[in-house]
Amino acid sequence: MAPSTFLQRQEARRSLHPTHSVAGIGPMISALAKGHEDSVTPCGPDSPYYRLAELGGYVLLIGVGQDSNTTIHTCEELAEVPYHLQTQPTDTVVIDYEGRRHVKRLVLHDWGTPRQFGRIENELLGRGIMQVGKVGNAPLRLIHSTAMVDWLVGVLEEDPCFLCK
Repeated sequence: MAPSTFLQRQEARRSLHPTHSVAGIGPMISALAKGHEDSVTPCGPDSPYYRLAELGGYVLLIGVGQDSNTTIHTCEELAEVPYHLQTQPTDTVVIDYEGRRHVKRLVLHDWGTPRQFGRIENELLGRGIMQVGKVGNAPLRLIHSTAMVDWLVGVLEEDPCFLCK
């Protein structure tokens, strides 16, 4: 299902962050997405990515690898790795659900450092943090968000460039 198709569903809700919005359906989506546009960084403690980990939720990757796992950026932000965020805030524009424009001053990602997110795959499997499966031809990766964040933040605090090698 394309993201635009998903968002056409009446019960779908989308966070209003200008660069890293999330969409979901279910009883927790409002609490997860609320105020994401006010999160100073895209994936930090005020983001749905971190809130999902706080609640013991799961990340499901369907047909994609760890390069699509945005919660890894949450780990980078929590560990305060030196390469991840721009040094200066940027003014961004958010359009709310009523069509009103809001200017938000946010610190955005600095995309200059290549990463190797796939490096965590074997560790996630070995530690029981991730399970793999298939639906049709699509590989599935089901990741316990809390366990991944706890483990990877610790790794990045010890070796901030672990994902850069």
